[in-house]
Amino acid sequence: MSTNLKPNYKNGSIVNLMQSILKSYNIDENKQYEELEFLNSEKLKEYQNIILIVVDGLGYNQLKKMNSKNIKEFKKNKTHKITTCFPSTTANCMTAFHTGIPSKQHTITGWFVNSKEIGSIIVPLMFTARFGRVDLRESDISMNHIFDYKSVYQKIKDQNNDEVESYVLTPREYVMGEYSKFSYKGALHMGYRNYSNVIKLFSEAMKKNKASDNKNTKARKYFSIYFPQYDSKCHSNGVKSKDTVQEFEKILKIINKIKSKSKGTNSKIIITADHGLINTPNSKKINLSEDKDFYDCLLNPLSGDMRVVFANVKNSKVKTFKKIISEKYSDIIELKTPSEAIKENLFGLGKANSKFMNRLGDYILIAKNNYVIQDFLANEDEHFFNANHSGLHEDELFVPVIEIDL
Repeated sequence: MSTNLKPNYKNGSIVNLMQSILKSYNIDENKQYEELEFLNSEKLKEYQNIILIVVDGLGYNQLKKMNSKNIKEFKKNKTHKITTCFPSTTANCMTAFHTGIPSKQHTITGWFVNSKEIGSIIVPLMFTARFGRVDLRESDISMNHIFDYKSVYQKIKDQNNDEVESYVLTPREYVMGEYSKFSYKGALHMGYRNYSNVIKLFSEAMKKNKASDNKNTKARKYFSIYFPQYDSKCHSNGVKSKDTVQEFEKILKIINKIKSKSKGTNSKIIITADHGLINTPNSKKINLSEDKDFYDCLLNPLSGDMRVVFANVKNSKVKTFKKIISEKYSDIIELKTPSEAIKENLFGLGKANSKFMNRLGDYILIAKNNYVIQDFLANEDEHFFNANHSGLHEDELFVPVIEIDL
């Protein structure tokens, strides 16, 4: 059964959230993406500081079902329900937060991306080739050889000079990465060692002031604070486990400390997520590389993610490929052509980046219900997570937007 759910790129997705933020800094480049009606740029212009906190994996439905005392108190804040992007996965959706545009324009379509530019399937966030996880920088390849997007932080800097300062806070191990240097360009990237270190770095950033070199003129500040830890717990333990909920409780303590440090500063805190997750039992974890007939139809390994993959199919095997999907996987996989998906606006609105079509292959395979569909190379160990994402299930697609005014 096909899903009728899809991202609301017109005025109700994380892309539209980013348009509200960008327009509050006088940047209006992507007119096909409207602002969020409930959080428009005119409202955001009133704030000295905008603090965007992204909790990786915190789906709207997951948050709704958490009921500890602290979480119940947290949910009393003004909360809205929007969609993420498609595929609903970190590589694609976090890049939307860093660029203000979805994959149709920024061209990162999953954990694994088919790069025609270098003739390889790559892992953009790690900036390695899929095979052997070889660092692409060892071959003198950089992000701008493959991608051409511009970060929101650079846009803010170009438009506002030093009147707006941008800060990105992530785990310390992200700091020297090629993806980070490219995607956070224009911001000061601060790497935290642990949760408590987030508060120290945040406090330091709040004290900085470069506006016009004038001590009496205070720069506006834009923060992007990223917590990947909850998503990791979901993957390993499932979305309902005690450890998973406790991890969010830890993050919530840090959010409350950020709130406390921001009192009286005319700040807007916006808490959201890149996607939600859905639990996957062992019976629904499908290793497509074990199906020799299926895999023989492919020109190269699959790209994409856990629940959405992109296939390049041999011309001589197209009929066989379609027959295998319809006869063996009809309850598991929904098959689409790139043109069908683009017509449905699954990847975004407006004109596509010239690199985009090369990422999609010949066919898009979308897992139904809570199935996972993956392949594994000869040098990769078979490994499935207990909770997954990237598809169009409501648990993956809907994310919260929580507003706190200070």
